[in-house]
Amino acid sequence: MTTSSTRITFINTFHTNGREDQENLVARVRQETETVTRHLPGFLSATLYRSMDGKTVTNVAEWRSAQEFKQAIEHPAMLAFREETRPLYQPVGYLCQSGVSIGNE
Repeated sequence: MTTSSTRITFINTFHTNGREDQENLVARVRQETETVTRHLPGFLSATLYRSMDGKTVTNVAEWRSAQEFKQAIEHPAMLAFREETRPLYQPVGYLCQSGVSIGNE
């Protein structure tokens, strides 16, 4: 894991009403990420998690900078997606402070 004072990570947690809603949301977030988000300047990665209880989806998205993220969320497709999912989550931005990995084996 690399730490950087300019990279920003968003850990977005979505709350659903059960497994079917969770599966639909996972598919929707994946589609949005693959067709729109990954092509926007500054996007670095996204990792999608679903809770084992079927009630939560977490998307961890990393951007090169807060400025590029701010520009990306003004993209019409991003605005529409945020509006669509707004009732399900509250986005929070994080700056990485440290990281540990096992390294190359």
